[in-house]
Amino acid sequence: MTTITVREGSQATLFFPLTDATGQGADLAGKRVELILVDKDQNREESRVISNVEGSVYGRLSVGARNHRQVLTAVGGSGTFQLQYGGSTTAVLSSTASAAQVQAALASIVGADNVVCQGGPLGTAAVLIEFVGSLFEQAQPLLVPINVSEGLTVTVVGQTVVYFTPAPRTFWAELSPYKAYFRVIDAVGTILTYPEDGEYFIEIVVQPGYVLR
Repeated sequence: MTTITVREGSQATLFFPLTDATGQGADLAGKRVELILVDKDQNREESRVISNVEGSVYGRLSVGARNHRQVLTAVGGSGTFQLQYGGSTTAVLSSTASAAQVQAALASIVGADNVVCQGGPLGTAAVLIEFVGSLFEQAQPLLVPINVSEGLTVTVVGQTVVYFTPAPRTFWAELSPYKAYFRVIDAVGTILTYPEDGEYFIEIVVQPGYVLR
């Protein structure tokens, strides 16, 4: 469970990454996404549903493009690797590459204004890759590690991000002490769940602060 701390009366956009069982970002195209707020006693009768289709007095959901965020890790040894994007391949990267180095390698393929990397360095922490600019609204292929040195394990996990923006006059206190989880419903009404355990829980903790008028 992820805990998010916010200040009462503040305005913020929370985002939640959804990944399917194959490591790709969840394919949410044409699907209804619901964020369901449930009190700590799991009293589902008191749940409040926010939908990307209908919205809610509590806020709105919006869904990003599939795999527009990807998480790169390199563990288990030293060496080098490359990343394949569609039919293009990056320059050789070190198992301890910084976020800036990963970004430069990808920028040479997709354009300097179309990718941003944070975190790292590899071997110590994951690098978060985000496709921006002209690629932001487009589903992306999952990056494929190739030519990986023996003993080194390089993985890429895709994410589809669901954003929750509270309504302008929704006090965070009204959302606390609720937990939340996602439900994804396809075109024929079948309920799908992400990640594999079926519930992506968050806990919203509200600190004292100013109140919006």
